[in-house]
Amino acid sequence: MTLDLLSGSFSQAPARYRLQAVVAEFAEILRGSFWAKESRLADLIPLADGLAQELQGDELVEELAGLIRKAADLQSEE
Repeated sequence: MTLDLLSGSFSQAPARYRLQAVVAEFAEILRGSFWAKESRLADLIPLADGLAQELQGDELVEELAGLIRKAADLQSEE
């Protein structure tokens, strides 16, 4: 990670950097981390869907978006 990645807005960061951030936040939410206590799975859905559109053809990103959606659906059923 370089300092230039930390400046600017999240939406302007490279797609793969944003993907890594979404994956990390998803993991932290699933494990009930203190660091993600104010995060919601539902908030990750538009980010993951946007990345799936931006990185079309990357099946792993599409799968991630689906998994986040399923996890959010399960959480809302509780």
